[in-house]
Amino acid sequence: MLGFRPDLTGSYILAPRLLREPRPGLPWSYITDWKMSVKSYFRNRCLIMPNIKPYLIAFCCVLTTNMFAQIPTQGLVGHYPLDGNAYDQTPPARHGMPVFTAASADRFGSSGKALYFNGNNAHVEIPHTFDFFPRSIHFWFYAAPGDYSEWKTIFSLDNPGLECGLAVAMLREVDNRLSLQLSLADVWKSFDVVPGMWFHVSMCASADRTIQFRINGQLRHTATLSNFLTSVNGKNSIILGAGREASNRFFHGSMDELLIYNRCLAGKELDSIVKQSGYFAPLRIYPNPSPGLLRVDCGGQFTRLENQTFYVTNLLGQQLLRQPVQQPRFEIDLMALAGKGMYLVYFRDADGMVSDLHKIVVP
Repeated sequence: MLGFRPDLTGSYILAPRLLREPRPGLPWSYITDWKMSVKSYFRNRCLIMPNIKPYLIAFCCVLTTNMFAQIPTQGLVGHYPLDGNAYDQTPPARHGMPVFTAASADRFGSSGKALYFNGNNAHVEIPHTFDFFPRSIHFWFYAAPGDYSEWKTIFSLDNPGLECGLAVAMLREVDNRLSLQLSLADVWKSFDVVPGMWFHVSMCASADRTIQFRINGQLRHTATLSNFLTSVNGKNSIILGAGREASNRFFHGSMDELLIYNRCLAGKELDSIVKQSGYFAPLRIYPNPSPGLLRVDCGGQFTRLENQTFYVTNLLGQQLLRQPVQQPRFEIDLMALAGKGMYLVYFRDADGMVSDLHKIVVP
């Protein structure tokens, strides 16, 4: 791995050695010493290379290309960027018909690059069913905070003429939690989600009748379908933002980047969709210094951190708090827990691996 940084003269410094992280489980002092040694290495032992700039630019271009991966095109039969409209980017251009929708900011905060549904009458009708096997459906959604006592439909493909069964994504509050229900044919499963955050959904039906549901790229449910279930009524089209007849269950929020394939995606292909532009919002633990009340916002990292354990220790390593991560946002009252001082907060998975270590000061 090469490390680059500019010096005060505009030259670039190249660190040609491979820097290894310490082994998991080492004492905190070892980790601190390792971080300091890395800083010292870059400060004192790097080579000055004034002519490295052209190579650095090329290096950054390659890195950027890899980070902003392109979506897979093999088997892509429907691509709706939903950039304020419902145009299909694939031939034969099966454009959707928006009704009372509006342009909104997408998951990257870019204005006008997603499609907003008002929760009252807004929806999109796509005049095609993509009724074939295998198939996979992928999209982003953002549920606006509000009343979810009744079902709100994000995606609906459901009518009695379907040979390969329905495909539906709906929201409803269950036990004071917002629940996302995904359905393909006769397989369905519910997952907890949070209003005010973007989530990526993947629903896949393979040729051997295996159904897979993924949230934010993580496999959350696998089953085998038995029957190609459909409802007794419904429009012969895909409905976004409303129920199967486009007359009720209106969704309040935004959608972005709907992709439909005639095959299943997995591995790097799926990653290229979910992480194509650094979607996952960073974990935030703030404020620091803290007056005592510490806020933890897992952001887009919640899928990774869910069911891990959150720890608070003092600088001597004495454990002050240990609790499972069950919500994407939570608060810790450090003042009530142990008063003023310096603390270490971090996450630990089932294998005991520590991640996201932060030093917090309560002055």
